[in-house]
Amino acid sequence: MHGLTNKSVAQYLYKLASDNDKPGVNDKVTRIHMESAAALDLAEAQYSLGCFLAKGKGGEKDLVQARDCFKKAAENGMPEAQYSLGRFHAKGKGGEKDLVRARECFEKAAKNGMPSAQVALGVSFAKGIGGEKDEQQARVWYEKAAANGDFKAQYNLGICLVRGRGVEKDEEQARVWFEKAAANGSVKAQNALGHCFAQGIGGEKNDKEALQYYKKAADGGHQRSIKILKDLESRKHSSDEFDGEQGNTTKLNKLAELASFCLEEYDHIREKGSNGASVFGNHCGEEGPRKKHKGTALSAS
Repeated sequence: MHGLTNKSVAQYLYKLASDNDKPGVNDKVTRIHMESAAALDLAEAQYSLGCFLAKGKGGEKDLVQARDCFKKAAENGMPEAQYSLGRFHAKGKGGEKDLVRARECFEKAAKNGMPSAQVALGVSFAKGIGGEKDEQQARVWYEKAAANGDFKAQYNLGICLVRGRGVEKDEEQARVWFEKAAANGSVKAQNALGHCFAQGIGGEKNDKEALQYYKKAADGGHQRSIKILKDLESRKHSSDEFDGEQGNTTKLNKLAELASFCLEEYDHIREKGSNGASVFGNHCGEEGPRKKHKGTALSAS
């Protein structure tokens, strides 16, 4: 071991942990290697140990210690840790709730290029969470994350454009971003496209396409789309409200018009996705799969 630096030893231990972080491998052994590497101030190990502690993987669950690990890794410049620490501050996990600190953490991670943090920062600006409200800055951060393929940002950007929030109203561009988000699996965007096609917002009016998008959103668990389809089905047999195909189209338009007033952005603190996971909580300390940010060596989810 002569000539080895603490960093090289930490990287070696972390590699052992990474190699062991596989199905069927003893999580306790992996956690021990992580603890050793984290003690040598390796950011990746500190972050991954925080993930294990947050989930109780390989040992007892400890949110206080998880938060401390995220803090250390965040101070070492790791975007995932900065974002995770922001989530913990925002939800009061492992310590006091602090929305100002949460926003500061999101901003650091966002400036380091993490799309989920860019969306969270955008929502913070849009709603005035943890600081001033600034819809133009919200739109700027949504644009950055949307360009990186984040469907939540793509949908939220569509909302900005269709509502004229922080940008000149542009229904055609709003529809473009809804389409991108929908293609990436956003049930909210699929529901929004249903409204667009039903009412001719930002492009052609097409009732068949509207129904297809409502069905996609409903299959993904979107409650308003489910309600629209149920309302349509229940009225099909009502002669006083339906008169053949034209009656069906009229009712679809009315339902879509009412529902479109309820379009809302994804919320990085409160909102749940269709699978029950927080839509901005898909990091190691929350339920759901975590999309690995570029540069992360180990996924602990």
